[in-house]
Amino acid sequence: MSHTSGTATSYVDLLDKLDTFLTATGHAWGKRFTGTGTGDLISYNGTASSVAETVTLTAINANTFSVVGSVSGALANATVGTPYTSAVVAFTITAGGTAYVAGDVWRINTSPKWLRLRRAGCSGSEKRTTNLVTLDSLFDGNVNTTATRAATTAFIEWEMIAPTEVRELVIQTWTSTNNPAAFSLDWKDNAGDAWTTAQSWTGQTWTNQQTRVYTLTAAPGAHRFWRWNMTATNGSSLEIAELYLRQQVSQPYQVQERAEYVWRGYGLDGTKELYVGAETFGSSGVDTYNVGLTGFSTWDSTASASAQANGTAMRYLSLANANIGYWIVANGQRFVLVTKNNSVYQIAYAGFGFPYEPPSAHNWPMLVGASSNQRGLRFNSNDTSFRFPIDPGRYGLACFFPDAQWREPSNRYLGSADGSADTPTGGLVWPAVMNPNKTHTTWVRDNLDGTKPLIPAVIAHRLAAPLHVWGEFDGLYWTPGFSVASESIIREDRFNHLVVQNCFRTGAQHFGAVRLD
Repeated sequence: MSHTSGTATSYVDLLDKLDTFLTATGHAWGKRFTGTGTGDLISYNGTASSVAETVTLTAINANTFSVVGSVSGALANATVGTPYTSAVVAFTITAGGTAYVAGDVWRINTSPKWLRLRRAGCSGSEKRTTNLVTLDSLFDGNVNTTATRAATTAFIEWEMIAPTEVRELVIQTWTSTNNPAAFSLDWKDNAGDAWTTAQSWTGQTWTNQQTRVYTLTAAPGAHRFWRWNMTATNGSSLEIAELYLRQQVSQPYQVQERAEYVWRGYGLDGTKELYVGAETFGSSGVDTYNVGLTGFSTWDSTASASAQANGTAMRYLSLANANIGYWIVANGQRFVLVTKNNSVYQIAYAGFGFPYEPPSAHNWPMLVGASSNQRGLRFNSNDTSFRFPIDPGRYGLACFFPDAQWREPSNRYLGSADGSADTPTGGLVWPAVMNPNKTHTTWVRDNLDGTKPLIPAVIAHRLAAPLHVWGEFDGLYWTPGFSVASESIIREDRFNHLVVQNCFRTGAQHFGAVRLD
């Protein structure tokens, strides 16, 4: 039960909650039971020192279990009904209507905590203060758009998500006259502090559309607030095309436009490296505050998350700069993030799935999925492509195939609320669509005993080479939506499964479930 839930105060706070859950402790998953007792194993989680191993709990009598790790060895005994803590794993064994007997066995796996590789940058426009007009033009990579001020002084202030060092300032001017002549790069650690100048420059002259890199002569250290402060121009006003803050000297990674996180996971066995990056997109002007996710197989600390080699493009959750309900489920190979904004539910999946080939044929089975690939989509969108990963819209899901290519299955795009299938991509996710006509599943009902079926979400590429059934998600299922609501629980195999609707859709064909394991 390596999962948590709660309320984040903003889209950036949501990423901080995810970061803490991934990196503070290891994770426990995959409980199995053999024996007579009808109790349960609950509240299981890893610790800061968890390793990849199997922990076996064997009943000595109805109330006492021995605890042995396959790597850690024998640990202290556990008592039924009492929370168990150790340096390896935490859990509680509950009693049931039928008591445990000697020889009953619970088994659970643990995996090490994820490693944070980056947490830096500015979340978005709501954390920038300026007296320039059209400030975002400085960060759009387009030299033909400019930020302006009809005066000889100007400033931009950034509040970073965490103390961040800046080593280089990059400026591209637009004209040879209306450009900065004197300016400084300043910092402070708290909002009420006075500014400290890291370095200043005077007597600067420019040609048209000239780019200059200003490298600080001394490392200023990491600080929460930064300011570019222009005190004189070469003309009567200011017009510049681009301005970047770099964290490292002569490297492309920038920190002025967005916040970034990068994490490394180690797989279920602790030996398979995978990388997940996250970035924010915040724009107070259009009231859009989103989080993007990407996956990649190698890590370059000098590049942004979206520019990593062999990575996929960002997939976005459309969120808010306000309270967001969340559920996070994680193990060593993937995490699932469920969010709730008002009545809109979204799911993000990042990490390995379960491929149908052995590791010798498919050794890096990465999946990255969210609501869309559009960073500017608001959470209240009714766009046809705004969907969850087990019924993906166009470009909402990216899958790494055994031939080392990313492909993008799409069940729907364009058209009406359910749209038409995205046949150009060649990939679909079953059973949300059941047949070559791309018809949504509407006829699957409850099981005969009244329970809800949980059908694995299977990824297939079928319209063009390669004709291939990829495999399935780890812990995501399709379930019929008859007499069910989001946040209800389906109990199966002693696991709880959180029911979630497909964004704003509540039709019977638009529900999934997340195993809370």
